[in-house]
Amino acid sequence: MAAQYGISGYQGTAAQNMQLLNKMRAGKTAAAYPKPVNTKKGDQKTNSIVDYLKSLGVDSSYANRKKLAAQHGIKNYTGTAAQNTLLLNQMRG
Repeated sequence: MAAQYGISGYQGTAAQNMQLLNKMRAGKTAAAYPKPVNTKKGDQKTNSIVDYLKSLGVDSSYANRKKLAAQHGIKNYTGTAAQNTLLLNQMRG
């Protein structure tokens, strides 16, 4: 169910459970969330979240990066360099 709501790498932590519960409570269907991305592939050498997403064939627009940031627990995403680096590191695992 977590994957259906866009939570990748689900391990059942308290934070992940709260994230899933909040998404379910928001009343949106699972289809409203982007599917998790297989982050094991892609350019592992780039320092750019945009280039990394492009190497995976994923939309690298600000709007999609904001959704991905929310999935990875990054709140109030505005696209700063620090947030992009954090998102890149979290997506890579």
